[in-house]
Amino acid sequence: MYNVLFIEDERVMVEALPAALEQYGLHVDATTSIEEGTSWFTDRSIDAVLLDIGMPPSANMDAQVVRFGRETGVEVARQLHGRKPRIPIIALTVVYDAAIKARVREAGTCEIINKPAEPSYIAETIIKAIKRADGLIK
Repeated sequence: MYNVLFIEDERVMVEALPAALEQYGLHVDATTSIEEGTSWFTDRSIDAVLLDIGMPPSANMDAQVVRFGRETGVEVARQLHGRKPRIPIIALTVVYDAAIKARVREAGTCEIINKPAEPSYIAETIIKAIKRADGLIK
């Protein structure tokens, strides 16, 4: 079973998606708190991160830097990737703006999934990203 960290500001997603992904062999620790998520990333064994892009900024973020929440996930991805660059980060977002998507990729994400997405597709994308990071597939 792979361990996935899910940081998302929509409570309904945090409550529903982990159970849906468990049937695909994924254990998901989910939170609406950026601070809690970044702490878990440091303290727990994590195989991949599923990260929302548009979220309210945390207290320690400059709202202008994250464009008042439109790009909060970009900054979070940058921080997480800087700490553990081998852990795949997958963005889950409603953002379709090509410029923001480019910044998301530059921040260290390996995949971008647009919402809404089927749990099977999300699970498949996460598992492939983990296997690529482990050198099991190209």
